[in-house]
Amino acid sequence: MNRKIPLINILLFFLTVMTTFWAGFLYEATSPPTSIYDILKIGWRFALPLLGILLAHEMGHYIAARIHKVKATLPYFIPFPFFFGTLGAIIRIKERIRSRKALLDIGVAGPLAGLLVTIPVLIIGISTSEIRPLKPDSIYLMEGHCLLYSFLIYIIHGKIPEGYDIFINSTAFAGWAGLFITMLNLLPIGQLDGGHIAYALLGERQNKISGFFHLSLIFLGIGIGAYYGILAYLRGANTEVLLHESLTGFNWIVWATVLKLLEKLGTKKHPPVDDMEIDRIRLYIGIFTMILFLFLFMPVPLKQEGL
Repeated sequence: MNRKIPLINILLFFLTVMTTFWAGFLYEATSPPTSIYDILKIGWRFALPLLGILLAHEMGHYIAARIHKVKATLPYFIPFPFFFGTLGAIIRIKERIRSRKALLDIGVAGPLAGLLVTIPVLIIGISTSEIRPLKPDSIYLMEGHCLLYSFLIYIIHGKIPEGYDIFINSTAFAGWAGLFITMLNLLPIGQLDGGHIAYALLGERQNKISGFFHLSLIFLGIGIGAYYGILAYLRGANTEVLLHESLTGFNWIVWATVLKLLEKLGTKKHPPVDDMEIDRIRLYIGIFTMILFLFLFMPVPLKQEGL
């Protein structure tokens, strides 16, 4: 039987390779490229680790779906010309997942497979990144620290002295992006991986929990913005800085809005599955994966410091 060549998947992957190499070059380059060789020579240290993380994540879902005979597409990579060079990747599940076991297996396979690649990437990246003093009156874009990220930095570099920080290279940044993407996917909301896992564990109760967490993202964004806005006001910041600091948590409001739009395009409630009990090993793996969210959570993923 002839199989149709997935041209769209191949094209999107090729475009994502290009945009991630470009993003990696921009992260480390100090001058414009003189040839495509310059982009390849520098960009691969970011692009290859990040593509490996995304591919592992999506193939985890895909392989689990195939094992359970659930129809699914190959990954669709999403190229983006700025920042990470990609908005991630997705696979399409082409039929309703009817089994709790299948839903849990497909849900956990992506984040766990992605982390299996992310952690070695982070170890290599953090090990080769420099600890340098922070220059006074300089503006820095600081990445958020989750518990796992801070633990790896401490294990590799020890306690960082006051007035110093780690300046991560592009490989470490790719690993950090892997943590960030996994964190977002593990939110127990809707059709995200965390939503699938929570529904497999909790059943219909997850629909109410999903709504609670969805609304919580808005209050989280407002709370973070208020916190940094008040701090800026107390230190006598000007209007421009005060506005900038007050918008620190705006990313959570944007993400809540995106999830709401996706919900409108799909279904509000999670599609039901059968009532078959899941075995103890699956139960423990599901709980472990949800607990991972706490170790990956970054209240402020990125923030400009020194304003």
